[in-house]
Amino acid sequence: MKRLFCFSLVLLTIASCSDKTNREETFYQLIKEEKALLCELSMMRDSISATWDNVSNMLDQNLPENMPEEEKNNMLNARNGSLIRMFESFENVNDDVKMTLTKAEHYDSEMAKKIMIMKEEKQQIESSIMALLKETKELKGTEGYNQLKTAYQNKLNEECI
Repeated sequence: MKRLFCFSLVLLTIASCSDKTNREETFYQLIKEEKALLCELSMMRDSISATWDNVSNMLDQNLPENMPEEEKNNMLNARNGSLIRMFESFENVNDDVKMTLTKAEHYDSEMAKKIMIMKEEKQQIESSIMALLKETKELKGTEGYNQLKTAYQNKLNEECI
């Protein structure tokens, strides 16, 4: 919600940009926001992956030794609680593993919702950036456009910290 408010302020700023400085400040603020979103999305995906890796490790340690290798691999590579529960062998794992799976599903679901919202925010920011690039091209020509576009690409290529 805070981001949506900030985004609305940025849009109002864009609409009122009358000189180069304000336009460029807005542009650089937008690319900073987009990069922050991209980094946060990456961290969230890594966190989700680590959560499912933990589930797989717990399952691996608790599955019967005589379980067919192909079935075991399929179960350990599933990143979906419903699919994992469909395996007969899942009934034999301890309650800690079952609880961890339930928590992983809930976490995954919550993160998926947040990721969708953040992707929408990212699309809105990208639209604003494209509008500013178009405006820059009209006002400053190809050279000014290329300078800002290069700055944009450079920012997106920076490592997340």
